[in-house]
Amino acid sequence: VELLLGLIRIMMLAELIGAWPEAIGITLVCLIPKPDGGRRPIGLLPTLIRWWMRIRLDVVQSWQTANDRPYFYAGPRKGAEIASWKQACRAELASVCKHMSYANAMLDMVKAFERVSHQWLINHAAEFAYPMAVLRLSIAAYKLGRTIMVDGICSVIMVANRGITAGSVHATTELRLL
Repeated sequence: VELLLGLIRIMMLAELIGAWPEAIGITLVCLIPKPDGGRRPIGLLPTLIRWWMRIRLDVVQSWQTANDRPYFYAGPRKGAEIASWKQACRAELASVCKHMSYANAMLDMVKAFERVSHQWLINHAAEFAYPMAVLRLSIAAYKLGRTIMVDGICSVIMVANRGITAGSVHATTELRLL
């Protein structure tokens, strides 16, 4: 019980300060092979940060629910395949209706996580009333030192100045914020 209370105190202090303790650790970015070739980066954040993100997930999900839009395709029953099929049906309908026009633009956000500007996140969070204390610690986690692992070999430790760590509990919601 005392250990759990100590961990909770560390998390509460981190939220108050807006930073993680220096000894928190680093993020291990594993490049996992994709079935169609290439590799996908997945970040393994330090355990305490992952626990904190899980604890704060209800806050993030409440914001996401309150800010849902019909054109967002990420979430339950709203994957990329569903979006593609719906657009194909709309295009087919337009092709048989005399007075109906149709245009479509679908973006596949290649490397979207790696290209996110932290300042953009902050600006949009302010605009859309995203919980700033949560975002501040998420960004602090993304700015931790990181090493990239490929086939069991690690790089030197680096620090990223932009990007959201794919694999973070809050990552997809923060990407939606943009």
